[in-house]
Amino acid sequence: MPRQDSTTFSIAVPDREGIEALASHLSSLGEKHAGVHFATIGWILPMLHDPDGHEIRFYSLEPHTGIDTDSPLVIDDAVASAQAKETLWLAAEAVPDGATGAAP
Repeated sequence: MPRQDSTTFSIAVPDREGIEALASHLSSLGEKHAGVHFATIGWILPMLHDPDGHEIRFYSLEPHTGIDTDSPLVIDDAVASAQAKETLWLAAEAVPDGATGAAP
């Protein structure tokens, strides 16, 4: 059972491919987790727990979107922000190379 404190360990993984492979490996070992999710900047694999009940989260170092280094990143609602960015990212990924997504 998870502890009642809020200690969380965050561990970096190089990229999306690595975090997907890690999730698959942990699942094959019977470790429960929440799956890989789109996060504010990269991907996250949350809801793992060590034997003492501390939460462990894995994050990708590879971002899924560009980061504007000239302006601060302000997030009021991390979940809503990630969901909105994921919708835009998925739409961009669905457009074939060289296409603009505009109507002909």
